[in-house]
Amino acid sequence: DIEVTVAGSDPIFVSQNTTVETESDSTESFDLSREQYELSVEVTDSNSNAVSTDVVVVDFDNNTVIDQSTDSITQTLDAGDYSIEVAQSDSVYVGESASLTLDSTQTSTFDLAEQQYNLTIVANDASGNPLNTTYSVVDSNGNEQASGITFSDGEAVETLPQGDYNVTIG
Repeated sequence: DIEVTVAGSDPIFVSQNTTVETESDSTESFDLSREQYELSVEVTDSNSNAVSTDVVVVDFDNNTVIDQSTDSITQTLDAGDYSIEVAQSDSVYVGESASLTLDSTQTSTFDLAEQQYNLTIVANDASGNPLNTTYSVVDSNGNEQASGITFSDGEAVETLPQGDYNVTIG
């Protein structure tokens, strides 16, 4: 009897041992499997609150191995190279992507930033002349998000996340 150990040239494959009887010519086949590790993907906003998004993980052969709407997922995958895309279909948050080599149990955390939009405030008097005046921008919860004074052309620009706002002039 001879003990045979077969290992792939790449360390991501699991080695196999078997005992072979050598009383005559024989052929032994070995199917090597890849090492497997857990990949966790967590998605939060800039305040560390969980955000449910579309999580897509593509493997080294360009096969989609995860495609799920979630804020957190853990899955056992073969060792190798992966790309991860995190995006939200309603565009509240800016999507992110990353590439990684899974060679141990790993957690990838994505802290998504809210999509920002410009709100242009225009203040004119009844005759259409620009006003140099104060303004306040309040969100739907009553929280002030911006305030200031319009420029001499009667305009001001504020960058805000997607939402509903009330603007008060003067």
